[in-house]
Amino acid sequence: PLGAARRLNGRGEGQHTFRIRLYGFECDGMEMSGRSELFLKVDFAGFKAFRTDPARGGSEVRWHFEAGFQFSTDILDKLDCQALAVQCWGSGRLLGEAAVDLETVARGPCCFRLTLRDRERGAAVGTVKFTCVMKMRSPELTVTCRDLRLALRGGTPFAFGAARLQLSCSLAEAEGNQGGATALQLGASEDGFWPGPCSLSFDTTLADLLRAPSCEVLRFVVMDELGVSQGEAYLEFRSAFDASGSANGVPFCVPVIGDFSVGHQDQRQDPGSTVGELEGTLRYQNLPVYAQMVGGLCVDGQVEGGFVLIEGLPYPRCLEEPPLVWSDPADQQHQYFGFLLCLNSQVLEEAEIRDEDLKQCSEALEHVDPPRPWQVRQERGFRGGRVRRTYFADPRSRRTTWMDPRFLPDQWEQRIDPQTGRVYFQYHKTRQTTYVDPRGCPRGWDMRISKNGDVYFAYAPAQQTTFVDPRGLPRHMEAALDEHGRMFFKDHQAKTTSWRDPRDEQPKNVLERWRLVESVRWWADQVWREIDELSRSVAMDDDDDGIRRHPMGFVM
Repeated sequence: PLGAARRLNGRGEGQHTFRIRLYGFECDGMEMSGRSELFLKVDFAGFKAFRTDPARGGSEVRWHFEAGFQFSTDILDKLDCQALAVQCWGSGRLLGEAAVDLETVARGPCCFRLTLRDRERGAAVGTVKFTCVMKMRSPELTVTCRDLRLALRGGTPFAFGAARLQLSCSLAEAEGNQGGATALQLGASEDGFWPGPCSLSFDTTLADLLRAPSCEVLRFVVMDELGVSQGEAYLEFRSAFDASGSANGVPFCVPVIGDFSVGHQDQRQDPGSTVGELEGTLRYQNLPVYAQMVGGLCVDGQVEGGFVLIEGLPYPRCLEEPPLVWSDPADQQHQYFGFLLCLNSQVLEEAEIRDEDLKQCSEALEHVDPPRPWQVRQERGFRGGRVRRTYFADPRSRRTTWMDPRFLPDQWEQRIDPQTGRVYFQYHKTRQTTYVDPRGCPRGWDMRISKNGDVYFAYAPAQQTTFVDPRGLPRHMEAALDEHGRMFFKDHQAKTTSWRDPRDEQPKNVLERWRLVESVRWWADQVWREIDELSRSVAMDDDDDGIRRHPMGFVM
Protein backbone atom coordinates (compact mmCIF):
# COMPACT_ATOMS: atom_id res chain seq x y z
CA PRO A 1 0.00 0.00 0.00
CA LEU A 2 2.89 2.39 0.59
CA GLY A 3 3.96 1.89 -3.02
CA ALA A 4 0.64 3.34 -4.12
CA ALA A 5 1.38 6.50 -2.18
CA ARG A 6 4.78 6.79 -3.82
CA ARG A 7 3.38 6.26 -7.32
CA LEU A 8 0.72 8.90 -6.79
CA ASN A 9 2.89 11.43 -5.05
CA GLY A 10 6.54 10.98 -5.94
CA ARG A 11 7.79 9.20 -2.78
CA GLY A 12 5.49 11.34 -0.64
CA GLU A 13 7.87 14.31 -0.56
CA GLY A 14 6.77 17.96 -0.44
CA GLN A 15 4.51 19.98 1.82
CA HIS A 16 1.39 18.02 2.77
CA THR A 17 -1.46 19.47 4.78
CA PHE A 18 -4.16 17.68 6.76
CA ARG A 19 -7.36 19.01 8.28
CA ILE A 20 -7.62 17.66 11.82
CA ARG A 21 -10.67 17.50 14.05
CA LEU A 22 -10.68 15.91 17.53
CA TYR A 23 -13.81 15.27 19.60
CA GLY A 24 -15.88 12.70 21.49
CA PHE A 25 -13.35 11.93 24.25
CA GLU A 26 -14.49 9.58 27.02
CA CYS A 27 -12.88 7.13 29.42
CA ASP A 28 -14.34 4.03 30.99
CA GLY A 29 -13.11 1.32 33.30
CA MET A 30 -11.35 3.83 35.53
CA GLU A 31 -11.31 2.83 39.20
CA MET A 32 -12.12 6.26 40.57
CA SER A 33 -14.79 7.58 42.89
CA GLY A 34 -17.62 9.71 41.57
CA ARG A 35 -16.06 12.76 43.25
CA SER A 36 -12.75 12.43 41.44
CA GLU A 37 -11.93 15.02 38.81
CA LEU A 38 -10.14 13.76 35.72
CA PHE A 39 -8.72 15.63 32.76
CA LEU A 40 -6.94 14.64 29.55
CA LYS A 41 -3.78 15.87 27.91
CA VAL A 42 -3.83 15.38 24.15
CA ASP A 43 -0.63 15.74 22.11
CA PHE A 44 -0.73 15.63 18.31
CA ALA A 45 2.83 14.75 17.28
CA GLY A 46 4.22 17.67 19.28
CA PHE A 47 2.52 19.98 16.76
CA LYS A 48 -0.51 20.81 18.92
CA ALA A 49 -1.17 20.06 22.60
CA PHE A 50 -4.46 20.40 24.46
CA ARG A 51 -5.76 19.98 27.97
CA THR A 52 -9.43 19.33 28.66
CA ASP A 53 -11.39 20.86 31.50
CA PRO A 54 -11.71 18.63 34.59
CA ALA A 55 -14.75 16.33 34.59
CA ARG A 56 -16.22 14.27 37.38
CA GLY A 57 -17.31 10.69 37.06
CA GLY A 58 -16.90 7.19 38.35
CA SER A 59 -15.96 4.44 35.93
CA GLU A 60 -17.15 6.49 32.93
CA VAL A 61 -16.14 10.08 32.24
CA ARG A 62 -16.93 12.27 29.22
CA TRP A 63 -15.45 15.58 28.15
CA HIS A 64 -17.15 18.19 25.98
CA PHE A 65 -13.91 18.94 24.18
CA GLU A 66 -13.41 19.65 20.49
CA ALA A 67 -10.41 20.94 18.58
CA GLY A 68 -9.77 21.70 14.92
CA PHE A 69 -6.54 22.71 13.22
CA GLN A 70 -4.28 22.07 10.21
CA PHE A 71 -1.23 19.83 10.41
CA SER A 72 1.62 19.93 7.89
CA THR A 73 4.44 17.51 7.16
CA ASP A 74 7.20 17.33 4.52
CA ILE A 75 7.43 13.56 4.06
CA LEU A 76 4.47 11.20 4.35
CA ASP A 77 6.78 8.25 5.09
CA LYS A 78 7.54 9.79 8.50
CA LEU A 79 3.96 9.68 9.74
CA ASP A 80 4.48 6.23 11.27
CA CYS A 81 7.17 7.79 13.50
CA GLN A 82 4.80 10.43 14.86
CA ALA A 83 1.95 9.80 17.28
CA LEU A 84 -1.31 11.07 18.67
CA ALA A 85 -0.89 10.61 22.42
CA VAL A 86 -3.54 10.83 25.17
CA GLN A 87 -2.86 10.99 28.92
CA CYS A 88 -5.44 10.75 31.68
CA TRP A 89 -4.70 12.69 34.88
CA GLY A 90 -6.40 12.69 38.26
CA SER A 91 -5.58 13.53 41.88
CA GLY A 92 -2.49 15.36 40.70
CA ARG A 93 -0.89 12.35 39.01
CA LEU A 94 -0.74 10.56 35.68
CA LEU A 95 -3.17 7.64 35.76
CA GLY A 96 -2.59 6.15 32.32
CA GLU A 97 -1.59 6.92 28.75
CA ALA A 98 -2.10 5.61 25.22
CA ALA A 99 -0.92 6.48 21.71
CA VAL A 100 -1.48 5.64 18.03
CA ASP A 101 0.82 6.50 15.12
CA LEU A 102 -0.32 9.14 12.64
CA GLU A 103 0.03 6.86 9.61
CA THR A 104 -2.66 4.59 11.08
CA VAL A 105 -4.79 7.65 11.80
CA ALA A 106 -4.43 8.98 8.23
CA ARG A 107 -5.10 5.62 6.56
CA GLY A 108 -7.45 3.88 8.99
CA PRO A 109 -10.80 4.55 10.69
CA CYS A 110 -11.47 7.86 12.41
CA CYS A 111 -12.87 6.23 15.58
CA PHE A 112 -10.47 4.92 18.24
CA ARG A 113 -10.58 2.82 21.40
CA LEU A 114 -7.20 2.68 23.13
CA THR A 115 -6.10 1.01 26.35
CA LEU A 116 -4.77 3.40 28.97
CA ARG A 117 -1.73 1.90 30.71
CA ASP A 118 0.24 2.80 33.79
CA ARG A 119 3.59 4.25 32.71
CA GLU A 120 5.66 2.34 35.27
CA ARG A 121 3.94 -1.04 35.47
CA GLY A 122 2.36 -1.17 31.99
CA ALA A 123 -0.87 -2.44 33.52
CA ALA A 124 -4.20 -1.50 31.94
CA VAL A 125 -6.10 1.11 33.99
CA GLY A 126 -8.98 1.81 31.61
CA THR A 127 -9.81 2.75 28.03
CA VAL A 128 -10.14 6.03 26.16
CA LYS A 129 -12.46 6.50 23.19
CA PHE A 130 -12.39 9.41 20.77
CA THR A 131 -12.74 10.47 17.15
CA CYS A 132 -9.93 11.95 15.09
CA VAL A 133 -10.81 13.08 11.59
CA MET A 134 -7.64 13.49 9.52
CA LYS A 135 -8.30 14.63 5.95
CA MET A 136 -5.44 15.14 3.54
CA ARG A 137 -5.95 18.34 1.54
CA SER A 138 -5.23 19.10 -2.06
CA PRO A 139 -5.21 22.91 -2.45
CA GLU A 140 -5.46 22.63 -6.24
CA LEU A 141 -7.33 19.45 -7.07
CA THR A 142 -8.17 19.82 -10.77
CA VAL A 143 -10.91 18.20 -12.84
CA THR A 144 -10.69 18.54 -16.62
CA CYS A 145 -13.47 17.86 -19.13
CA ARG A 146 -12.83 17.02 -22.78
CA ASP A 147 -14.93 16.13 -25.82
CA LEU A 148 -18.22 17.34 -24.38
CA ARG A 149 -21.09 16.51 -26.71
CA LEU A 150 -24.73 17.51 -26.24
CA ALA A 151 -27.37 15.38 -27.97
CA LEU A 152 -31.11 15.95 -27.81
CA ARG A 153 -33.50 13.05 -28.08
CA GLY A 154 -34.43 12.11 -31.62
CA GLY A 155 -31.49 14.02 -33.02
CA THR A 156 -33.64 17.14 -33.34
CA PRO A 157 -31.61 20.31 -34.04
CA PHE A 158 -31.54 23.07 -31.44
CA ALA A 159 -34.64 25.22 -31.69
CA PHE A 160 -32.88 27.92 -29.66
CA GLY A 161 -29.91 28.25 -32.02
CA ALA A 162 -26.32 27.67 -30.94
CA ALA A 163 -25.90 26.15 -27.48
CA ARG A 164 -23.68 27.38 -24.66
CA LEU A 165 -22.45 25.46 -21.62
CA GLN A 166 -21.71 26.63 -18.10
CA LEU A 167 -19.62 24.28 -15.96
CA SER A 168 -19.42 24.53 -12.16
CA CYS A 169 -18.69 22.33 -9.14
CA SER A 170 -20.96 22.01 -6.10
CA LEU A 171 -17.96 21.55 -3.82
CA ALA A 172 -16.21 24.72 -5.02
CA GLU A 173 -19.44 26.68 -4.57
CA ALA A 174 -19.92 25.33 -1.05
CA GLU A 175 -16.32 26.15 -0.11
CA GLY A 176 -16.74 29.75 -1.19
CA ASN A 177 -14.74 29.31 -4.40
CA GLN A 178 -11.47 28.57 -2.66
CA GLY A 179 -8.73 27.50 -5.04
CA GLY A 180 -10.42 28.02 -8.39
CA ALA A 181 -13.10 29.57 -10.54
CA THR A 182 -16.74 29.25 -9.54
CA ALA A 183 -17.92 28.52 -13.09
CA LEU A 184 -16.57 28.16 -16.63
CA GLN A 185 -18.42 29.64 -19.59
CA LEU A 186 -18.00 27.63 -22.80
CA GLY A 187 -18.57 29.42 -26.10
CA ALA A 188 -21.50 28.92 -28.46
CA SER A 189 -21.55 25.73 -30.52
CA GLU A 190 -23.84 25.08 -33.48
CA ASP A 191 -23.42 21.29 -33.29
CA GLY A 192 -23.31 20.94 -29.51
CA PHE A 193 -19.63 19.88 -29.31
CA TRP A 194 -16.89 21.36 -27.10
CA PRO A 195 -13.50 19.60 -27.51
CA GLY A 196 -11.95 21.34 -24.47
CA PRO A 197 -9.97 21.03 -22.36
CA CYS A 198 -11.87 22.95 -19.69
CA SER A 199 -10.70 22.71 -16.09
CA LEU A 200 -11.87 23.62 -12.60
CA SER A 201 -9.58 23.67 -9.53
CA PHE A 202 -10.53 23.78 -5.86
CA ASP A 203 -9.26 23.04 -2.38
CA THR A 204 -10.70 19.75 -1.09
CA THR A 205 -10.07 16.23 0.21
CA LEU A 206 -10.93 12.81 -1.20
CA ALA A 207 -13.46 12.23 1.58
CA ASP A 208 -15.26 15.48 0.76
CA LEU A 209 -15.13 14.82 -2.98
CA LEU A 210 -16.33 11.21 -3.01
CA ARG A 211 -17.99 10.31 0.25
CA ALA A 212 -21.78 9.93 0.30
CA PRO A 213 -24.12 11.50 1.20
CA SER A 214 -22.58 14.80 0.16
CA CYS A 215 -23.14 13.89 -3.52
CA GLU A 216 -20.65 16.42 -4.82
CA VAL A 217 -21.23 16.97 -8.53
CA LEU A 218 -20.16 18.75 -11.66
CA ARG A 219 -23.08 20.89 -12.81
CA PHE A 220 -23.61 21.58 -16.49
CA VAL A 221 -26.09 24.32 -17.44
CA VAL A 222 -27.23 24.31 -21.08
CA MET A 223 -28.03 27.81 -22.33
CA ASP A 224 -29.21 29.39 -25.56
CA GLU A 225 -27.35 32.08 -27.47
CA LEU A 226 -28.76 34.77 -25.17
CA GLY A 227 -27.51 32.99 -22.04
CA VAL A 228 -30.96 31.81 -20.91
CA SER A 229 -30.90 28.45 -19.11
CA GLN A 230 -32.60 25.66 -21.05
CA GLY A 231 -31.68 22.66 -18.92
CA GLU A 232 -29.16 21.10 -16.53
CA ALA A 233 -27.12 17.93 -16.12
CA TYR A 234 -25.31 16.63 -13.02
CA LEU A 235 -22.31 14.30 -12.84
CA GLU A 236 -21.48 12.78 -9.46
CA PHE A 237 -17.72 12.56 -8.97
CA ARG A 238 -17.94 9.12 -7.43
CA SER A 239 -19.69 7.71 -10.51
CA ALA A 240 -16.81 8.82 -12.77
CA PHE A 241 -13.61 8.59 -10.74
CA ASP A 242 -10.11 7.33 -11.49
CA ALA A 243 -7.50 7.48 -8.72
CA SER A 244 -4.60 6.98 -11.15
CA GLY A 245 -5.18 10.29 -12.93
CA SER A 246 -4.98 8.57 -16.33
CA ALA A 247 -4.45 10.92 -19.24
CA ASN A 248 -7.31 9.23 -21.09
CA GLY A 249 -9.79 10.26 -18.41
CA VAL A 250 -13.06 8.58 -17.42
CA PRO A 251 -15.90 8.54 -19.97
CA PHE A 252 -19.33 9.64 -18.74
CA CYS A 253 -22.85 10.17 -20.04
CA VAL A 254 -25.51 12.01 -17.99
CA PRO A 255 -29.14 12.95 -18.75
CA VAL A 256 -30.07 16.56 -19.44
CA ILE A 257 -33.16 17.68 -17.53
CA GLY A 258 -34.96 20.92 -18.18
CA ASP A 259 -37.40 22.91 -20.25
CA PHE A 260 -36.13 22.72 -23.82
CA SER A 261 -37.84 23.94 -26.94
CA VAL A 262 -37.18 20.97 -29.20
CA GLY A 263 -38.38 21.44 -32.76
CA HIS A 264 -41.70 23.24 -33.07
CA GLN A 265 -43.52 25.07 -30.31
CA ASP A 266 -46.04 22.22 -29.89
CA GLN A 267 -43.15 19.84 -29.14
CA ARG A 268 -42.01 21.81 -26.09
CA GLN A 269 -41.10 19.47 -23.19
CA ASP A 270 -42.48 19.66 -19.66
CA PRO A 271 -40.16 21.04 -16.95
CA GLY A 272 -38.21 18.27 -15.24
CA SER A 273 -38.32 15.88 -18.20
CA THR A 274 -35.23 14.20 -19.62
CA VAL A 275 -34.69 15.67 -23.06
CA GLY A 276 -31.19 14.65 -24.00
CA GLU A 277 -27.73 13.51 -22.93
CA LEU A 278 -24.35 15.08 -22.33
CA GLU A 279 -21.27 12.92 -22.72
CA GLY A 280 -17.54 13.47 -22.44
CA THR A 281 -14.45 12.46 -20.46
CA LEU A 282 -13.29 13.58 -17.03
CA ARG A 283 -9.69 13.59 -15.76
CA TYR A 284 -8.37 14.24 -12.23
CA GLN A 285 -5.06 15.84 -11.28
CA ASN A 286 -3.32 16.65 -7.98
CA LEU A 287 -5.28 14.07 -6.02
CA PRO A 288 -4.52 13.61 -2.29
CA VAL A 289 -2.67 10.40 -1.44
CA TYR A 290 -4.41 9.45 1.82
CA ALA A 291 -8.03 9.19 2.91
CA GLN A 292 -9.37 7.64 6.08
CA MET A 293 -11.42 4.47 5.91
CA VAL A 294 -15.21 4.53 5.86
CA GLY A 295 -16.52 3.14 9.15
CA GLY A 296 -14.52 0.69 11.25
CA LEU A 297 -12.79 1.07 14.60
CA CYS A 298 -9.12 1.24 15.56
CA VAL A 299 -8.52 -0.75 18.76
CA ASP A 300 -4.98 -0.39 20.11
CA GLY A 301 -3.53 -0.07 16.62
CA GLN A 302 -5.60 -2.92 15.12
CA VAL A 303 -8.44 -2.18 12.70
CA GLU A 304 -11.86 -3.79 13.09
CA GLY A 305 -14.28 -3.49 10.16
CA GLY A 306 -14.46 -0.58 7.77
CA PHE A 307 -13.81 -0.07 4.05
CA VAL A 308 -11.31 1.83 1.94
CA LEU A 309 -12.91 4.82 0.25
CA ILE A 310 -11.65 3.91 -3.23
CA GLU A 311 -9.56 1.09 -4.67
CA GLY A 312 -5.79 1.65 -4.60
CA LEU A 313 -5.62 3.84 -1.49
CA PRO A 314 -2.94 3.01 1.10
CA TYR A 315 -4.41 1.14 4.09
CA PRO A 316 -3.11 0.54 7.65
CA ARG A 317 -0.01 -1.66 7.92
CA CYS A 318 -1.69 -3.81 10.56
CA LEU A 319 -3.99 -5.27 7.90
CA GLU A 320 -2.54 -8.25 6.05
CA GLU A 321 -4.94 -7.87 3.12
CA PRO A 322 -6.58 -4.80 1.55
CA PRO A 323 -9.95 -3.96 3.08
CA LEU A 324 -13.07 -4.15 0.95
CA VAL A 325 -13.84 -1.11 -1.17
CA TRP A 326 -16.75 0.98 0.06
CA SER A 327 -19.84 0.97 -2.17
CA ASP A 328 -22.94 3.10 -1.99
CA PRO A 329 -25.50 1.12 0.04
CA ALA A 330 -28.31 3.06 -1.64
CA ASP A 331 -27.78 0.98 -4.78
CA GLN A 332 -28.62 -2.18 -2.81
CA GLN A 333 -31.78 -0.94 -1.07
CA HIS A 334 -35.23 -2.25 -1.90
CA GLN A 335 -37.18 0.83 -2.80
CA TYR A 336 -40.78 0.14 -1.87
CA PHE A 337 -43.00 -2.57 -0.45
CA GLY A 338 -44.44 -3.36 -3.87
CA PHE A 339 -41.25 -5.24 -4.74
CA LEU A 340 -42.71 -8.16 -2.75
CA LEU A 341 -45.19 -8.73 -5.55
CA CYS A 342 -42.31 -9.51 -7.91
CA LEU A 343 -40.40 -11.92 -5.67
CA ASN A 344 -40.03 -15.55 -6.62
CA SER A 345 -41.66 -18.30 -4.59
CA GLN A 346 -38.33 -19.49 -3.12
CA VAL A 347 -37.62 -16.16 -1.42
CA LEU A 348 -41.18 -15.92 -0.10
CA GLU A 349 -40.95 -19.48 1.19
CA GLU A 350 -37.69 -18.74 3.02
CA ALA A 351 -39.33 -15.68 4.55
CA GLU A 352 -42.36 -17.80 5.49
CA ILE A 353 -44.70 -15.41 3.66
CA ARG A 354 -47.78 -17.08 2.17
CA ASP A 355 -49.59 -15.78 -0.90
CA GLU A 356 -52.62 -14.77 1.13
CA ASP A 357 -50.36 -13.01 3.67
CA LEU A 358 -48.66 -11.13 0.85
CA LYS A 359 -51.98 -10.03 -0.61
CA GLN A 360 -53.27 -8.81 2.75
CA CYS A 361 -50.03 -6.93 3.45
CA SER A 362 -50.24 -5.14 0.11
CA GLU A 363 -53.89 -4.22 0.67
CA ALA A 364 -53.22 -3.05 4.22
CA LEU A 365 -50.37 -0.84 3.09
CA GLU A 366 -52.79 1.15 0.94
CA HIS A 367 -54.43 2.36 4.17
CA VAL A 368 -51.17 3.53 5.77
CA ASP A 369 -50.54 7.23 5.20
CA PRO A 370 -46.99 8.39 4.44
CA PRO A 371 -45.32 10.91 6.79
CA ARG A 372 -45.95 14.53 5.95
CA PRO A 373 -45.39 16.11 3.48
CA TRP A 374 -45.00 12.96 1.33
CA GLN A 375 -47.78 12.02 -1.09
CA VAL A 376 -48.69 8.58 -2.48
CA ARG A 377 -49.30 8.35 -6.21
CA GLN A 378 -49.76 5.66 -8.83
CA GLU A 379 -48.61 5.28 -12.40
CA ARG A 380 -51.08 6.27 -15.05
CA GLY A 381 -52.49 3.43 -17.13
CA PHE A 382 -51.04 -0.07 -17.22
CA ARG A 383 -47.57 -1.30 -18.03
CA GLY A 384 -47.68 -4.32 -20.32
CA GLY A 385 -50.67 -5.80 -18.48
CA ARG A 386 -49.05 -5.43 -15.05
CA VAL A 387 -50.62 -3.57 -12.15
CA ARG A 388 -49.83 0.09 -11.72
CA ARG A 389 -46.87 0.77 -9.47
CA THR A 390 -47.00 3.08 -6.48
CA TYR A 391 -44.53 5.94 -6.21
CA PHE A 392 -44.05 8.86 -3.79
CA ALA A 393 -43.87 12.63 -4.30
CA ASP A 394 -41.94 15.07 -2.13
CA PRO A 395 -43.35 18.63 -2.49
CA ARG A 396 -40.25 20.14 -0.87
CA SER A 397 -37.93 19.03 -3.66
CA ARG A 398 -40.65 18.67 -6.33
CA ARG A 399 -39.25 15.23 -7.04
CA THR A 400 -40.66 11.70 -7.03
CA THR A 401 -39.21 8.31 -6.09
CA TRP A 402 -40.10 4.62 -5.82
CA MET A 403 -38.56 4.59 -2.32
CA ASP A 404 -41.29 4.20 0.29
CA PRO A 405 -40.94 6.86 3.06
CA ARG A 406 -43.03 4.94 5.61
CA PHE A 407 -41.93 3.05 8.72
CA LEU A 408 -38.76 5.02 9.37
CA PRO A 409 -37.39 4.82 12.95
CA ASP A 410 -37.67 7.75 15.35
CA GLN A 411 -35.41 10.73 14.59
CA TRP A 412 -35.17 9.71 10.92
CA GLU A 413 -36.66 11.36 7.83
CA GLN A 414 -36.53 10.49 4.14
CA ARG A 415 -35.81 13.29 1.67
CA ILE A 416 -34.88 13.80 -1.99
CA ASP A 417 -31.98 15.88 -3.24
CA PRO A 418 -33.66 18.46 -5.52
CA GLN A 419 -30.60 18.65 -7.78
CA THR A 420 -29.77 14.97 -8.33
CA GLY A 421 -33.10 13.32 -7.47
CA ARG A 422 -31.39 10.84 -5.13
CA VAL A 423 -33.10 9.72 -1.95
CA TYR A 424 -31.23 10.25 1.30
CA PHE A 425 -32.03 9.97 5.00
CA GLN A 426 -31.65 12.68 7.64
CA TYR A 427 -30.87 11.87 11.28
CA HIS A 428 -32.22 14.73 13.35
CA LYS A 429 -30.17 14.09 16.50
CA THR A 430 -26.88 14.97 14.81
CA ARG A 431 -28.31 16.76 11.75
CA GLN A 432 -26.34 14.43 9.50
CA THR A 433 -27.48 12.60 6.37
CA THR A 434 -26.73 9.30 4.65
CA TYR A 435 -27.83 7.18 1.72
CA VAL A 436 -27.99 4.10 3.96
CA ASP A 437 -31.60 3.15 4.73
CA PRO A 438 -31.96 2.92 8.56
CA ARG A 439 -34.89 0.52 8.33
CA GLY A 440 -34.73 -3.23 8.74
CA CYS A 441 -32.57 -3.45 11.88
CA PRO A 442 -33.14 -6.55 14.05
CA ARG A 443 -34.87 -6.23 17.41
CA GLY A 444 -32.72 -4.39 19.95
CA TRP A 445 -30.69 -2.65 17.25
CA ASP A 446 -30.99 0.79 15.69
CA MET A 447 -28.94 2.74 13.18
CA ARG A 448 -27.49 6.17 13.97
CA ILE A 449 -25.12 8.76 12.48
CA SER A 450 -22.27 10.35 14.40
CA LYS A 451 -21.50 14.07 14.35
CA ASN A 452 -18.82 13.24 11.81
CA GLY A 453 -21.37 11.64 9.49
CA ASP A 454 -20.36 8.01 10.10
CA VAL A 455 -23.11 5.40 10.19
CA TYR A 456 -23.00 3.12 13.23
CA PHE A 457 -25.32 0.71 15.02
CA ALA A 458 -26.43 0.74 18.66
CA TYR A 459 -27.32 -2.44 20.56
CA ALA A 460 -29.65 -1.55 23.44
CA PRO A 461 -29.30 -4.74 25.56
CA ALA A 462 -25.55 -4.16 26.04
CA GLN A 463 -25.62 -0.36 25.60
CA GLN A 464 -22.75 -0.66 23.14
CA THR A 465 -22.19 0.42 19.53
CA THR A 466 -20.41 -0.93 16.46
CA PHE A 467 -19.73 0.02 12.86
CA VAL A 468 -20.59 -3.50 11.67
CA ASP A 469 -24.10 -3.75 10.17
CA PRO A 470 -26.10 -6.43 12.05
CA ARG A 471 -28.49 -6.90 9.12
CA GLY A 472 -28.34 -9.57 6.45
CA LEU A 473 -27.83 -12.70 8.58
CA PRO A 474 -29.50 -16.06 7.90
CA ARG A 475 -32.88 -16.45 9.61
CA HIS A 476 -31.71 -18.68 12.47
CA MET A 477 -28.87 -16.34 13.47
CA GLU A 478 -28.73 -13.08 15.42
CA ALA A 479 -25.98 -10.50 15.99
CA ALA A 480 -25.26 -9.16 19.48
CA LEU A 481 -22.60 -7.15 21.34
CA ASP A 482 -20.95 -8.06 24.61
CA GLU A 483 -20.19 -5.59 27.40
CA HIS A 484 -16.95 -4.55 25.66
CA GLY A 485 -18.63 -3.82 22.33
CA ARG A 486 -17.40 -6.99 20.59
CA MET A 487 -19.85 -8.53 18.15
CA PHE A 488 -20.78 -12.20 18.45
CA PHE A 489 -23.43 -14.31 16.80
CA LYS A 490 -26.20 -16.45 18.28
CA ASP A 491 -27.23 -19.56 16.40
CA HIS A 492 -30.77 -20.28 17.59
CA GLN A 493 -30.90 -23.47 15.55
CA ALA A 494 -27.78 -25.04 17.07
CA LYS A 495 -28.21 -23.12 20.37
CA THR A 496 -24.58 -21.92 20.25
CA THR A 497 -22.67 -18.65 20.03
CA SER A 498 -19.63 -17.76 17.96
CA TRP A 499 -17.27 -14.85 17.24
CA ARG A 500 -17.22 -15.84 13.57
CA ASP A 501 -19.44 -13.77 11.28
CA PRO A 502 -21.45 -16.20 9.11
CA ARG A 503 -21.38 -13.63 6.29
CA ASP A 504 -17.60 -13.95 5.90
CA GLU A 505 -16.50 -15.61 2.66
CA GLN A 506 -20.09 -16.05 1.47
CA PRO A 507 -20.74 -15.44 -2.26
CA LYS A 508 -22.52 -12.24 -3.17
CA ASN A 509 -25.71 -13.97 -4.30
CA VAL A 510 -26.07 -15.70 -0.92
CA LEU A 511 -25.60 -12.44 0.99
CA GLU A 512 -28.15 -10.71 -1.23
CA ARG A 513 -30.68 -13.49 -0.63
CA TRP A 514 -30.20 -13.36 3.14
CA ARG A 515 -30.70 -9.59 3.12
CA LEU A 516 -33.73 -9.89 0.86
CA VAL A 517 -35.43 -12.51 3.04
CA GLU A 518 -34.78 -10.40 6.13
CA SER A 519 -36.12 -7.28 4.41
CA VAL A 520 -39.29 -9.08 3.31
CA ARG A 521 -40.04 -10.19 6.86
CA TRP A 522 -39.26 -6.77 8.31
CA TRP A 523 -41.64 -4.95 5.94
CA ALA A 524 -44.38 -7.51 6.55
CA ASP A 525 -43.93 -7.11 10.33
CA GLN A 526 -44.27 -3.33 10.03
CA VAL A 527 -47.54 -3.67 8.14
CA TRP A 528 -49.01 -6.10 10.67
CA ARG A 529 -47.89 -3.84 13.50
CA GLU A 530 -49.66 -0.95 11.82
CA ILE A 531 -52.81 -3.06 11.53
CA ASP A 532 -52.63 -3.79 15.25
CA GLU A 533 -52.26 -0.07 16.01
CA LEU A 534 -55.31 0.73 13.92
CA SER A 535 -57.29 -2.00 15.60
CA ARG A 536 -56.73 -0.34 18.99
CA SER A 537 -58.01 3.01 17.78
CA VAL A 538 -60.99 1.80 15.74
CA ALA A 539 -63.87 -0.13 17.32
CA MET A 540 -64.08 -3.79 16.37
CA ASP A 541 -67.38 -5.25 15.15
CA ASP A 542 -68.44 -8.80 15.84
CA ASP A 543 -70.23 -10.64 13.04
CA ASP A 544 -73.05 -13.05 13.79
CA ASP A 545 -70.65 -15.95 13.30
CA GLY A 546 -68.44 -14.59 16.06
CA ILE A 547 -65.55 -13.74 13.75
CA ARG A 548 -63.90 -10.43 14.59
CA ARG A 549 -63.05 -8.31 11.61
CA HIS A 550 -60.67 -5.41 11.22
CA PRO A 551 -62.24 -2.14 9.98
CA MET A 552 -60.29 -2.60 6.72
CA GLY A 553 -61.98 -5.94 6.23
CA PHE A 554 -59.26 -8.35 7.36
CA VAL A 555 -60.18 -11.39 9.46
CA MET A 556 -58.53 -11.10 12.87
